Amino acid sequence: MKKVLGALAILVLIALVFTGCGDKATVFRATNDDGISYIYSFDKDGTWTYRMNGSVEGITFNLTLMKGTYTGNPKQDGSLNLTQTHGASINWNNITEDTTSITNELFPLVAITPLEFTLTISNGRITTSTIVFTLQ
Repeated sequence: MKKVLGALAILVLIALVFTGCGDKATVFRATNDDGISYIYSFDKDGTWTYRMNGSVEGITFNLTLMKGTYTGNPKQDGSLNLTQTHGASINWNNITEDTTSITNELFPLVAITPLEFTLTISNGRITTSTIVFTLQ
């Protein structure tokens, strides 16, 4: 009986692992020389976000810069067609000498006229004109 229960426990754990992994986003990350991370996250529901996280010169960045929808498969080499539907509303007047954290509270996401662009995945990387993102 102990062997049967042990085998069932292993099967349940395997099922949980596969169920949990199925819901996760596909993530590409790049980090600049200052230690700021830029993250593309592609959810299974066809939506994506582009985030900025990290700290530099005493200011912490933790905000979504863009979001929208996409078509294509972010898990394999090829093209992803993105439509940006929202962007961070950057209002420099919201920043004071006392600002230590930049978030979407200061720079809220707002709806924009949709903007379409394509990202190409090659060998688990997305390369833009200035930065290389690696599949995590």
